[in-house]
Amino acid sequence: MYLEAAGHVVVGWIWLEQFLATGDGDDVLRQGKRQACRYFYRYELPCTAVQFDLLARLDTTTLGTDDTWF
Repeated sequence: MYLEAAGHVVVGWIWLEQFLATGDGDDVLRQGKRQACRYFYRYELPCTAVQFDLLARLDTTTLGTDDTWF
């Protein structure tokens, strides 16, 4: 879960750099990059809040699983 949440944050950072790199240009490629960035920030990045909240609880359920049970 940590890797997924942290990965989304890193991808969000990359999208931010892409968004800023588009500058003031108005061609279709730049418009597409801006829209993809907006999508990621509105639909994907908010999912990390739940993941980070779960991690903050420091739940040890998965650590208490014995290998022999599988």
